[in-house]
Amino acid sequence: MPYVYGHTFVGRLSFAPFVETVEQANFDISLGYPYLEGNLAANFDDVTDRFDNVHQGAVLQSRGDVSTWATQIGSFPDRLDWTAPGVLAASWEQVVKLEIDTRIPGFSYGPRRARRLNALVPPR
Repeated sequence: MPYVYGHTFVGRLSFAPFVETVEQANFDISLGYPYLEGNLAANFDDVTDRFDNVHQGAVLQSRGDVSTWATQIGSFPDRLDWTAPGVLAASWEQVVKLEIDTRIPGFSYGPRRARRLNALVPPR
């Protein structure tokens, strides 16, 4: 099953990566949720040290408005996995494996999806 791997931004900040099936991403797009494609690796700074209680990974800050370096995707063709340019395959593979392995508590699809759609912001 092909997956989409990326980051949800709240303004210029991203607090956790996400994983969705291509089917779910296309359904989200049909409901009006935007998915963007761009070179994340060339456009962010790691600002994790500016936030206390970060529990979901690094905090990334876009160097400018995300729309200046990313374009909206109309739909994802059903093909191989999608990830941002510059993201190492091992990185997203690890996240996907956690996502689809129901034996690991706390990484089931429902809670991960809720955290992404709610764009959880850790407390300062």
